[in-house]
Amino acid sequence: MCLTETVANTVYYRLRQVDASGEAAYSPVRTVQVPAVARAFKADVFPNPYQDVVTVRFTPAGTGAVTLTAHDMLGHILFTKTIAVGEGTQDIPLPQATVLQAGVYYLTVQQGNQQQVLKMSHQ
Repeated sequence: MCLTETVANTVYYRLRQVDASGEAAYSPVRTVQVPAVARAFKADVFPNPYQDVVTVRFTPAGTGAVTLTAHDMLGHILFTKTIAVGEGTQDIPLPQATVLQAGVYYLTVQQGNQQQVLKMSHQ
């Protein structure tokens, strides 16, 4: 479950542990408080996989700067782009991603202390 996609303010969970013998035990129920700002922050890439153009569709938690950072599978930074965003959903083209070789990459979208890591595939 992705906590940023939940509509609830409080999420309840518990863990199930299964021993090698097959016996199961449950942890106590725990709660996680999900602030409204975290639920508002959302990003996705399309099309995925991409060939020519890839776009980030981003719903910011508010106005301000958003930083997009692309990494390869080893964590090397390939490019960083910082833009100012307003309110509402926005489409951000990434022309820098078109020069990458075919493969799988990760794009970190960060605004303040909110961040989301997206997987993108270049064909």
